[in-house]
Amino acid sequence: MWAVERILGKCKGYVRTRSHPEGSIAEGYLFDECLTFCSRYLKGCETRFTRQARNVDVVENEMSNTIPYFCSKGRALGSGSVVSLDHISWLQAHRYVLFNHNKIEPYANKHLEHLSSIGLPNQKAIDNMHHEEFHEWFREHVLALVERGVEVSEEIQILAQEPLKIARKYNSYTIKGFNFHTHSNDEGRPIQNSGVAIAAENLGRTKIYYGIIREIVELDYRHKGNMVLFRCDWVDNRVQDKWVKTDKFGVTTVNFNHLFSSGDKLSDEPFILASQATQVYYVPEANDKGWCAVVQNKKPHDTYSMTALDDENKDDGHDNEGLLVDLHTGVDPNIDYAFVSHVRTDIDGIVVAAPKKKLNADTQTELESTHVQLDESEGQEREVRKITTMKSIWGRQNKPRLKVEINEIGQPCGKSGTRFANFIGTQIRTKGFPLAFDDLKKIDLPLKLGLWTDAKLFWDIDQGIFEWYMKTAQTKWKEFKADLKKDWYDESMDYHELISSCDDRVHPDQWKWLVDHWLTPEAKARSIRGKSNRAKHTQNHTAGSKSFARVDTEMTEELKRRPRRDEIFIRTHTHKSGVPQKGSVATIAKLQEEAGKHPELLEKIMKEGDLFAHVCGKEKNGYVRGVGLGPTPSDLELSGTRKYNSTKLQMKMEARRASDRRAEQMQQQMNDMQLQMAEMRQMFLSSQKQQEENNSTPRHGSHTPQQVKLHVKGLLEDEAESNASIQAVSRDEDPLSRRRNANVEKQQNIPQGAGRDVVVYSMTRPFNVPIAKGTLQTTDPKAMVGGEPLGHQCAEIVIHSVFKRDTQLSRPYGDVVTLGDARGKSIAWPTAMMKAGKSTNVPGITKHHR
Repeated sequence: MWAVERILGKCKGYVRTRSHPEGSIAEGYLFDECLTFCSRYLKGCETRFTRQARNVDVVENEMSNTIPYFCSKGRALGSGSVVSLDHISWLQAHRYVLFNHNKIEPYANKHLEHLSSIGLPNQKAIDNMHHEEFHEWFREHVLALVERGVEVSEEIQILAQEPLKIARKYNSYTIKGFNFHTHSNDEGRPIQNSGVAIAAENLGRTKIYYGIIREIVELDYRHKGNMVLFRCDWVDNRVQDKWVKTDKFGVTTVNFNHLFSSGDKLSDEPFILASQATQVYYVPEANDKGWCAVVQNKKPHDTYSMTALDDENKDDGHDNEGLLVDLHTGVDPNIDYAFVSHVRTDIDGIVVAAPKKKLNADTQTELESTHVQLDESEGQEREVRKITTMKSIWGRQNKPRLKVEINEIGQPCGKSGTRFANFIGTQIRTKGFPLAFDDLKKIDLPLKLGLWTDAKLFWDIDQGIFEWYMKTAQTKWKEFKADLKKDWYDESMDYHELISSCDDRVHPDQWKWLVDHWLTPEAKARSIRGKSNRAKHTQNHTAGSKSFARVDTEMTEELKRRPRRDEIFIRTHTHKSGVPQKGSVATIAKLQEEAGKHPELLEKIMKEGDLFAHVCGKEKNGYVRGVGLGPTPSDLELSGTRKYNSTKLQMKMEARRASDRRAEQMQQQMNDMQLQMAEMRQMFLSSQKQQEENNSTPRHGSHTPQQVKLHVKGLLEDEAESNASIQAVSRDEDPLSRRRNANVEKQQNIPQGAGRDVVVYSMTRPFNVPIAKGTLQTTDPKAMVGGEPLGHQCAEIVIHSVFKRDTQLSRPYGDVVTLGDARGKSIAWPTAMMKAGKSTNVPGITKHHR
């Protein structure tokens, strides 16, 4: 609100007679000024000049009647509520009051000496016992001193008597010019007054703790003194720059998803004195979810920054010296602006509104970014990375599939291989793949094969990289669970907090299972073993997102020959600056040394024992160093590593490959049938149109709409049978079970009339003309003729007599197109267009009489 608007609103309030507003304003203004002038000479009553400010802390005469330590300079805003503290909260608050009294140190040292004399095992046990039992020892010790007549200060006696468990809680509290609210009281308000910070010394260093006020509690020390404390949630700052970070500009950011403690344990310290609190507020970071920037509120209420103040006006009623601790110690506020340049020199320049470099769709990096900057010196885009979603790939429905370059050992190579690996990661992370298992082997096989099926919708891949694909999916699955545990799981949080803090990509039920699993002793022991093993791994590659297969391909183009494993190892373990990776220095030096001593090893390949194997030893099971994910030592036939699978497993694997080949063949046949159906539909429509125009009987040999319709009906039925056959092939993968099923079907599905003669009749006009004679073989719908199943409408016949050689077959195959081509061969013919011989009684074939 502008000042002129405020004064106009005040004048409007003076109006009492609307017919004369100007006179009302003048009289009201004059009356108000007269009362103000007279009030300056009134004593003993509250006026505009003598009334308390809205944020006054405490009246002076109240402070004078209070014991110094319990002399609070604050005031509760509101009446509050009376509550009964539980034992843990009561003890945590009282213990904090004790340890922060400036005269308690002699008693604390005496208690430590007592604990050292009773034979505790180590200093940690002494400190824990001191922390938990000091209040009881202190009460008994002070009472004993008083009984012996030793002079003890009144403050110490009050503290020794311990506070009542009946306390008072408030939602707001003002102290030293600052209003503090609980977090629940701040919700729904445009202001934030629940943020606090406190600077504490620990082992000679000053550490700053950041928190949010949950409760404001006032302890009652037997009606002789009160103490106000703030119960807070504190951000975990035990590890430097982990959950509390300060950048080079002095801006501190904190993450409240990771707290110091839950406050439910007896050893926790969630309380601070109200007089120790420094007010801050937190601004959420737009780019980092869960992170907030800390801003310190240095200006108390009702204080003003004036250029010149008299000595008598410098005392504003708030003793702020020593209260406000500079939380950003790395920032120098004393800046001489006369020598400040308006051009930054600490970072590279940025071109604003420059045209972006157009990237090829096949090579564009799958990164979502909050903003894009263009480096003028390099001309390249620098992107702020977020979660990889591969939207450009998932949005390619009904588009040509993307090609993946594959090397001779079944590994994707080239840039397309990196994109394909990232795509597999999105399948695991963003498409709801189950996580509630401790081992990928326990997930149902159809779910895992579904990943492969989905990938084939967007990528042109074959069965050769199936093993690599499943191993990559397993690696992405493990990495995703590890990332979730690293970012969202904190052992210091209680169970309900762990359950409530969940990644948006994970279903709550899945997250609950993960949390329950991580809390089990078996998972904790496994985590410890994994961390121990990971700590032993010091040779980290420097290839980034490039796979070993891609590095192999790039080096092949560069060297004009296939690189050796030692060359790949040196390339992938050396930084761009040419400095070897720290843990790989000794290995690289050894490789170079042995290459000079034994040049003959440079000519050997992996099977023969190359230079890398000579220096680093034999390969372990399941992985080949310098080759990458996918091939195993036995796959590459390395010496001493050949392993053989059981015969049953080999048969199952071969059955799977054969099943895939058969399914692909049937799919191709079904596609051809659909094309033929489309042609027949077109013929049907054109013939029907011609008949309507001519309204005459069709000529001999032409296809009528009824004939075409009958043929289309047969094609539709055959298509349905082909779909059923494809599904049956996908289910029937085991050759042993397939052979057993074939024997059963052979006994059950052979009709009684098999081997009898039948007469074949024409499918076009005239219909009653016999065109061939043959022997019935079977009417089994699953029987295959020409690579296709018969279906329910057809039967298999071996033709031995042909009357019309040029008659086209309804289901030609190979070179068998007409009846003349089918002599002595099997064909499929509709059972409705057959007539049985004199002694024939075949199910589904009716005997006709002329």
